[in-house]
Amino acid sequence: MSYDRQVSRALDDEYRANVALFERVEHALANASHADAELARRAAERNLDTAGFAARKRHALEMIERQVAYIQKETMALLPMLDDLLDDDDRALAFAYAAD
Repeated sequence: MSYDRQVSRALDDEYRANVALFERVEHALANASHADAELARRAAERNLDTAGFAARKRHALEMIERQVAYIQKETMALLPMLDDLLDDDDRALAFAYAAD
């Protein structure tokens, strides 16, 4: 399997994992118990206790970590492709822009 295909497949797998996480969060919100609904209401009002804040923070940090990892993988996949796509004029313009 070519490098491009491997990268594409890895990014697709990562994207699917992120979508699954967001779907779980959406499902949890849609089917929230009274306690969860109360926690969400208190969070919206900025009135969370320590345990509630810790639970929301844990979920938020997981989503952020997954997004950062996905963005880094996507960036690392695209950078090698730029070398094939850009000609010398494009490179000169890019470096001139970066120097400003």
